[in-house]
Amino acid sequence: MHPRDLLTDRGGIQIDPGWDEGEYSTETTLVLLLTLTRWEQEMQRCKLGSPDFAMSSEKDVILIE
Repeated sequence: MHPRDLLTDRGGIQIDPGWDEGEYSTETTLVLLLTLTRWEQEMQRCKLGSPDFAMSSEKDVILIE
């Protein structure tokens, strides 16, 4: 798994290495507060018209390419 981000209009966090449960009960998951610069970069990637995301006209969902 790779890191996942949770973004809001006020900031964001990174879940490392993802949302899944670990394979072993002794594993831990880091949850990190994004820096302002990193949050701004990720928010730019999620804007309508971004090449990283496309909005479906048939559904109210974001398609990740």
